[in-house]
Amino acid sequence: LNPIEEAEAFRSLQEGFSLSHEEIAERVGRARPAVTNTLRLLKLPSEVQDLLRSGQLTAGQARPLLALESREEILRMAERAATEGLSARSLEALAGAGSAPAKKRQRRKSRPPEPHAAAAAERLTQHLQTKVEIDRRRRGGQIRIHFHTEEELMRLFDLLAGTGDAP
Repeated sequence: LNPIEEAEAFRSLQEGFSLSHEEIAERVGRARPAVTNTLRLLKLPSEVQDLLRSGQLTAGQARPLLALESREEILRMAERAATEGLSARSLEALAGAGSAPAKKRQRRKSRPPEPHAAAAAERLTQHLQTKVEIDRRRRGGQIRIHFHTEEELMRLFDLLAGTGDAP
């Protein structure tokens, strides 16, 4: 099967049997990302799909084209890849350089420490005589207790387990 026939077969499984990408992957013995990437090829213009069908373009060459914004740009790069035999890597580089700058994933702004968590961390730091950090999540969080030596670890263990006295 060529990559488009494979993608159409996956789509048929997806729509005909209401299978998820994960379920398709399990049934055909492929990794889920491979199934997802194969299905993405169906989003390419029909002219590019024809190049894939005929073997003039590989799936590896076609994937970087999905990052391009305009249909014209996709067609131009696909034709160039087919005629010049560009590698997938060089297409990735060209697609990244030739298109509008990719939107950078914005980092989450670190939330200001919650007053209760900050106060609790401070009290624990004083009680345990070592740095304590509390990171809150949506639900729950983490408490990190720092130590520098084996003896300090054992002292902290004794305090937390209730087998030792607070300093």
